[in-house]
Amino acid sequence: MATTGPWHLRELGLPPYADLAAVRRAYAQALRAIDPGADPDAFARLRAAYEAARAWCEQAEDEPEPPAAADDSGPDDAPPATSLMAQEADARRDAVQLGDRFVTEVRRASQADAVASLDRTLVCLRTRYVDAPGEFEERLIDLLATQALPHRAALFEAAAERFHWEHIGQTTPLAGGPWIEQVFKQREVWQQLATSRRKRWLALIAEAPSLTPRVVRHWPEIEALLASYRQWIRLYLDDDVARSWRKAFEALPDASKRSIRHSAPSADAYRPRVKKTRQWFRLRGYGFWFIAWLAFQIVRLVVQYVDGNAVDDTPRTCMDLYHQLSRPHAYDGLTGDEIRALKQRGGWCVRNRYWPAPAP
Repeated sequence: MATTGPWHLRELGLPPYADLAAVRRAYAQALRAIDPGADPDAFARLRAAYEAARAWCEQAEDEPEPPAAADDSGPDDAPPATSLMAQEADARRDAVQLGDRFVTEVRRASQADAVASLDRTLVCLRTRYVDAPGEFEERLIDLLATQALPHRAALFEAAAERFHWEHIGQTTPLAGGPWIEQVFKQREVWQQLATSRRKRWLALIAEAPSLTPRVVRHWPEIEALLASYRQWIRLYLDDDVARSWRKAFEALPDASKRSIRHSAPSADAYRPRVKKTRQWFRLRGYGFWFIAWLAFQIVRLVVQYVDGNAVDDTPRTCMDLYHQLSRPHAYDGLTGDEIRALKQRGGWCVRNRYWPAPAP
């Protein structure tokens, strides 16, 4: 690795006089030794060095060249420009062939094998030239959007993870970026629908190519889904199948079509569920006064319980107590605790209407 020059050239192992072609070759060679998934820090450092080196070389190319001087040092060791162009043309041709092979494999593969083929293709493309993965990314988006591949839903999810489509600004420079954003928005709302309905609709779509009478009767539901989640549903349902499905439904008798549409789910079935916050009690209107009344009743019951356990008077004892406390100087010679006990008994007798004393 070079020990002089800007840091980005040193990172790529290039001398200070390296040109843009040398930067690309060094980046592609270094990329072969890195697994971005296993060592993301090393990949990020390499990518940053490549971007800085490319900008540095482009800036140097824009500057006016000094007058040519005689050079007696002999022929340059760098390969001819025609050779570099031929190498780049070969690399691009290989990248296109890798993409073609991916399409062929996916059309004959299962869903799991299709995702595995995507991973193999990306690994191979990273060893070609620096822009090969990006060019394949654009081609893959077009293949998914135009329904040129099967297993589109699984491939979309896998590509979103591999190319980091959900990161902010990641899809902005892509030609298919607006389509990806539409799919993401519709997927987000779709996932808020009732799980049972989503599973049933996807099962119907998977069975749709057979166009059995049972499947045909469910066309109004699929039609409503396409009206709200068209780009997302098209990852599962081919346009040709949808057209045949609609045609088969329209061929039914008018009375049957009216009956089917009448019994179809309401519009709420295709909207996100709104989770209602459960509120056990809200202090509105007379709520505050109800709580105050409830607290008063609790206190009253507690007092009655205490009085009932502390006082054991009867109508006859209440009458005796009435006569006792009616005498002058009734509290003379009594302690404070004795006076409080007598008053407590008197209060109990009054609350129970035994005082004034009943007739003997």
